[in-house]
Parts: sequence; C-alpha cells; structure tokens
Amino acid sequence: IELVQADGKHLEKTIADHKGKVVLVDYWATWCLPCVESFPHTVELSNKYRDQGLATIAVSFDLLEDQRKVTEFLSQHGARFDTLISKHDAIGQKPAEDFGIEALPQCRLYDRQGKLRKKWEGTPDDIEQEIEMLLAEQA
Repeated sequence: IELVQADGKHLEKTIADHKGKVVLVDYWATWCLPCVESFPHTVELSNKYRDQGLATIAVSFDLLEDQRKVTEFLSQHGARFDTLISKHDAIGQKPAEDFGIEALPQCRLYDRQGKLRKKWEGTPDDIEQEIEMLLAEQA
C-alpha cells in the first residue's frame, strides 16, 4: 500500500482526478477508536460500489512516524484505494484547519462533478443510500 503524504490541496487534486465518479473520503486515524471501528465499513462500501463508479480516498491523521502502523492497518483491512496521510505531522489544529474538518471520524461524499454533497461526523448510518443516490445521477 502506498501512503501518500498530503495536505488539503493535494486531497482536492485527488478528488478532482476522480471526476466522473462519486467520491467517498474517509478521514480517520489509528488512535481514533470510532474511526478504527467504522473503517471496515468503508472498505466494504468501496468493494461493493467500485465497479459502479465509486472512488474511495482514506485520509489518515496519524503522525508520520506511525506510517508503518497505518499501512499495516490498511493492509489488514484490504483497503484497495487512494490512501493519504496528513503531511503536517501533528495532531490537532493545523491538520484540522488545512483539511477543513472539525472532528474524527468524518466522511464526505462528492458527486460525479466533484461537488461536496454530504458530510458526516461520527459513523454515518445512511451513507449507503446516499452513495446509491449519487451513483444513480448521470455524470
């Protein structure tokens, strides 16, 4: 698994690279228990909807020294999608401001034009319906 060090701009570019697809972004960290608990669901959604046009991006807020722990976790869960790690190498305000998030875990869903359509803090319960709805929209 290739873990790409990234900032908010890099993430925006990665989302733009998937234009024409629905994009799910999962913001998480290995030190965040609810993130770790909901991550397998992200992998499941990715596998289930990949062929229908869903692109998935995971953004880790772990420290850079924990990259190995992050890649091991991703491998363990069979994550086969873009995986980024915050290059800020900090926990707290700086990465949160740069990526525009308030708390972890957080998921965001972008439509085929790359427009943010929905965001969830915590574990989203209606995420699958939202994905199906956006996949049904024409590009």
